[in-house]
This record gives sequence, C-alpha cells and structure tokens, in this order.
Amino acid sequence: MVVASNEGSGERCSRSAPSKQGSNGMKVRRFTQLKSLKDRLVEFAANSCKAADELSPGARRDEALKLARQADAAAHIDAWVNSSGLQTPK
Repeated sequence: MVVASNEGSGERCSRSAPSKQGSNGMKVRRFTQLKSLKDRLVEFAANSCKAADELSPGARRDEALKLARQADAAAHIDAWVNSSGLQTPK
C-alpha cells in the first residue's frame, strides 16, 4: 500500500477532507483522488511494465510483470463493473 503523499505525484489533492474520529479513537485521514481508479491502474501497469523492461531476466522482473498484469486486469474489471451494460441479477 502506498503511503499518502501530497508532494510530487499529483495523484492526491493537497487539501484533504476533514479528519474524523474512528471507532478505535484514531483519526481517519481521507484524500480526494484527482485521477480515476482506472487511470491510476493503467498508469501503474505501464510504469511496472517499463520497469520490468529495464530489469534483466529473473525474479524481480517476473514480479514487476506480474504486478503489471494484475493492475491491467483490475483496470478491465473496474471498467466492466462500472459499465452501463451491467445488469443486476434477477
């Protein structure tokens, strides 16, 4: 999981929503995403694929390719779930 950072990537808004108190007494930090989930997944897949291309064959390259495939599949599933043609079961 990526730790929230307001600098550099531009993925998250620098202005966060008001903090709320969680059930365990800790503050809950929320961020407004500037890019859609699909866009972030596609970008992550492309970056993972590019990183894999720069690695020599081996376990690290295989792991980077696996992450790229998983992110690509997640983007396709997100598009399918959010499609207008998806019907509720009857």
